[in-house]
Amino acid sequence: MAAAAAMLMSSFPEEIQVEILLKLPVKELLTCKCVCKLWLNLISSPKFMNDHLKISIQNKNNYKIMFTCNGLICFGILIDAKISICIWNPTTTEFKEIQHCDFHINPEQTFRGGFCYDSKTRDYKMVRIVNSKKSDCCEVEVYTFGSHLSKAIHTFPYKFPTRIAFRGFFLNGALHWISSFMSKQDISNYIVSFDISNEKFLGVPLPEKSIINSEDINTKIFTNVGVLGNCLTLVLVDKKRAQAEVWVMQDYAVRESRTKLFTTTQKSITCYPFWAPMLSLKMVRF
Repeated sequence: MAAAAAMLMSSFPEEIQVEILLKLPVKELLTCKCVCKLWLNLISSPKFMNDHLKISIQNKNNYKIMFTCNGLICFGILIDAKISICIWNPTTTEFKEIQHCDFHINPEQTFRGGFCYDSKTRDYKMVRIVNSKKSDCCEVEVYTFGSHLSKAIHTFPYKFPTRIAFRGFFLNGALHWISSFMSKQDISNYIVSFDISNEKFLGVPLPEKSIINSEDINTKIFTNVGVLGNCLTLVLVDKKRAQAEVWVMQDYAVRESRTKLFTTTQKSITCYPFWAPMLSLKMVRF
């Protein structure tokens, strides 16, 4: 069937063949790669893969894309205090272990991590952040998986909570976490973004009119970030009062654009402080 389709499409210009192939699901594209050399080269090209991914993201019914980074998942396998970094494509089931990556894991040391795609260099990057024991700063390791594996180390004046490990949420070319900016004058909580192209941090203060500014000094507010509807999202949870707030930044990195999306007092939600919304469904009236 695929061979017959290839013979029929061979009379079409190459750009028309690409447009037709872009409309196919991934599993059918894997079959098409085996049909002829032209289709193999077209489907394997970085441009085709990027264009196909954009179409998948625009498909609002394709919720699986929310859990992957440009279609790939990065994870580690820990054996005898040594970790192997692996990259897996859940759609094609292709799997690759990254060789010679000195990504060390200390079970007693909390870290932040993130995996993302740099659209400027077309490279994948893995980020690891740990608090420095010697000073009020953090150390950032950036691994670039390009034609050759490379590593860069940076130091920034931020501290991250030491409760548990968190992955960074990727939006607008940057990974995002909650952190504290350390200075001689003040210690303030921020949403920090790490631009994976220029490898620099940017901090945005948390909203002032929120439960984080509670009058009760004994109240502990748990904070987390996420992405909702292509907007940066902040979650604030007060377990003592069983209250949680969700804020969205409608204009990226513009502090004044933050608005409170909703407040909930459901204990089934507020008893889990480190949650983040994944999907917002609009109400439809019939």
